[in-house]
Amino acid sequence: MENNLKEEFNLKKNLNKNLNKNHIENQIKKVTNGFNLRIILYALILIKVVSAILLIDNKMMTTVASFVSHFSISENPWDFYLSEGNLSMFPYPSLMLYIFKVFFLPAELLRIENKWLLNGLYLLPILIADLSIYFNLNRLFPNKKGRLLFFYFASPVVFYASYILGQLDVIAVAFIIVALCELKEKRYLRLGIILALGFAVKLPVLFSLPLVLIYLFRTLQRDRYRRIAEMLIAFVLTSIMVNLPFLFSESFIKMVYFNPDQSLLYHLYLPVGSFKIYIAYLAILVIYARFLMYEKINRDLLHNFLAVVYTVFVLLVPPSESWYVWSFILCAVLFVSLLDKVKISYLLSLGFSLLYLLTFVGGSYIHNDNISNLIFTTLEGALFFIVYVLYKYGIKSNRVYKKKEHATLIGIGGDSGVGKTTVKHCIEALIGHENIVPIESDGDHKWERGDISWNTITHLNPKANYLYRQAQYLKALKNGSAIERVEYDHDTGAFTEPIKVYPNDFIIVAGLHPFFLPQTRKLVDLKIYIDTEESLRRHWKIKRDVASRGYSIDQIQKQIDARVEDAQKYITPQKNYADLIIRYYSEDDFEMGGCVDPSLKLELMMTLEVDVEPLLDHFTLNGIDVVHYYDADLKFQHIHFNREIESMLIAQFAENFIENIEEIVNGHKIRWENGYHGIIQLFTLVWLSHQFKKGEENEL
Repeated sequence: MENNLKEEFNLKKNLNKNLNKNHIENQIKKVTNGFNLRIILYALILIKVVSAILLIDNKMMTTVASFVSHFSISENPWDFYLSEGNLSMFPYPSLMLYIFKVFFLPAELLRIENKWLLNGLYLLPILIADLSIYFNLNRLFPNKKGRLLFFYFASPVVFYASYILGQLDVIAVAFIIVALCELKEKRYLRLGIILALGFAVKLPVLFSLPLVLIYLFRTLQRDRYRRIAEMLIAFVLTSIMVNLPFLFSESFIKMVYFNPDQSLLYHLYLPVGSFKIYIAYLAILVIYARFLMYEKINRDLLHNFLAVVYTVFVLLVPPSESWYVWSFILCAVLFVSLLDKVKISYLLSLGFSLLYLLTFVGGSYIHNDNISNLIFTTLEGALFFIVYVLYKYGIKSNRVYKKKEHATLIGIGGDSGVGKTTVKHCIEALIGHENIVPIESDGDHKWERGDISWNTITHLNPKANYLYRQAQYLKALKNGSAIERVEYDHDTGAFTEPIKVYPNDFIIVAGLHPFFLPQTRKLVDLKIYIDTEESLRRHWKIKRDVASRGYSIDQIQKQIDARVEDAQKYITPQKNYADLIIRYYSEDDFEMGGCVDPSLKLELMMTLEVDVEPLLDHFTLNGIDVVHYYDADLKFQHIHFNREIESMLIAQFAENFIENIEEIVNGHKIRWENGYHGIIQLFTLVWLSHQFKKGEENEL
C-alpha cells in the first residue's frame, strides 16, 4: 500500500507543473469571461435604452403619462376616466400609478414635452425592473451569469414586449423574482410584503401566492402555522396600505378589478346546462391541487410550477404579446437550472423566441390568415411541449432525495484532542445551527471532575459513561421526541441542571464512544472518525489543556500515557465502523506543545460506495494536487491533500457536483470555511447527498 502511495505521489509530482500551468490558464479564462460578460451586459443595456427611446410605442407611453398627470393628493385619476367612459385606460393597481408618478414628476414640474425625453422617463421603471430580474436571478443561481444573459437578459421576447411595445409586465414579474430570493433566504415577512407589492402592480401576481403557501406548508417543520400566518398578515396589511387611498373608490374597483382585460380568464369555457366551466380557471386549480399532493417539495419544483401556472394561463386565454413575458421569464428560470440535465434548453428558448416574433411581429407582414394561424398554433404547441419538459424534469429534480422521515444523525468520534469539536463547528457552519441539535458526550459521564472514581477509571472506559442512556436519548430525538438531559460544564467540571432538548432535522453527537454500542451505530447515519497522527494529537491536546484547563505539560503527558491502553481497547476499534475517516498529519519536525504549529496535510478515507472520482478530476483540472487510491481490502478509498484551498473554489465545486444543495441543508446559506476545514465540509456534503439520494425513478 505504501509503495502504491509513493508511486502515486511521484506521478503527481511529475504532472504538477502542467497542472499549475492549466490552473493559471483557467484563472485567466475566468477573468476574461467575466470581463466579456460585463461588456455584453453593458452593450445589451445600451441597445435596450436606445431602442426604447427611439422606437417604444408612443401610444402606450402617452396613455400612462396622461393618466398619471391626473393624479394628485386631491384628484383620483380613475374617477376622471370612468366619467369619460374609458374603462381600459389604466388597468393597473395603485403601486403602478405611484411608480410612474415618481418618474414622470420631473416632466410635470419642468413641463417637458420632448418625445424622446418622455420616452426615456417612461423607460426607466422598465429598465430598473429588467435589471432587477437579472441581478436577483444571479442571487438564485450564482455562478451562472452567462446562462442568465442568454436565457433572460438577451431575450427578444422581453425586449420586444417591454422596449418596443412598452408593456409593463416585466415590472410585475420583477416582484415575483425578488419574492423567490426572499423565500430562498427564509425571510418570510419580506416575502409577504414583496408579493403584496407585486399584487399592487399587476393582479396576476396573485396566481403565485397559493404555490408559495403550499411550498411553505410542505417545507416548514417548526412553527409552520405561525410563519405562514405572519406571511399572510404581511401580505394582507401591505395590500391594504398600498391601495388604501383608492380602496373604497368605485372607479378604482371597476377599472382595475373588474376591467374588461381581467375577464380573459372567463373567455374559454365549457357549457354545462345553465352553468359554465371556465377552462383556464379549472386548469389553474388542477395545477394547485397537483402541487399540494407532493409530500416533499424543493425549490426547483416550486419554480417549475410557477412557470407551468403562467404558461397554462397564456395558453388558455386570448393571445396578448405582454402575457408571454410572464411565461418566458419563469421558463427561463427553469432553463438556467436544468440546462445540465436538459440539453435542449437552448433549443426550447430559441424556439419560443422565434415563434413569438413570427406570431406578433411577422404577423403584420403575413397577409394569409391560414399561415398566421399555423404559426400561432405552432407557438401554442411549443408552449405545451415546454410545459411537459419542465414538468417532467421538475418532478425528477424533486425526486433526487427522499423525504426524510427521521432526523439525520451525524456522529463524530475519536480520541481526546484529535479535533472533534473543530469538525463539529465545520459541520454546523455547513448545515446551520438552526437545523441542528448538538449532543456533547461529556454530559453522559458518570461523575463530575474531581470525583475519586476517576482515580481508578479513565474517561475512555465505557464503564465511566452512560452509553445505553445516550443511545436511548439519540433514538428519541431521531424519532422526533424531546428529551431532558444534563450538560457538562467544562469551566466548573460539574453537571448542569436537566435541560429540555428538542428534536431538529439534524443531530450531531461528538465524543469518545459514538460508535461503541451496536444500537448507537445503527442510529447514526454518517459516522465520522478523526484519526489524527499521534504526535500531532498530543501537540494539540497539550496546547488546548494548558490554555483552557490550566493543566501543566507534565500532567497532560501523564494523563495521555495513562489512557493509551484504554484508547487502543475502546476508541481506536470504532474506526472500523466509520463512513468517513479524517486524518491530519505533518511531515515537519516540531516541538510538542510548542508555540509554532507544524504545516498540515489531510487524508480522507471514505467507504467505496461513494463515487468521488469526477469531483477529484475537477480538483486536478484546477491545479490542486490530490492523491487518490483504493485499499486492498476493498473497504476504503484514500484521498490526500497537500495544500489548502480557498472557500470560494470549494463552494464552486459543491455547486457543480452536488445536486439541490439547499435541500440537504434545509435552505441554510452555507458558510464555507477556507482550507482543510472547507474540504471536510465538502466531502461531508458529498456523503450526505449520497445518503439522501433516492433510487432511480422510471415513472414521472
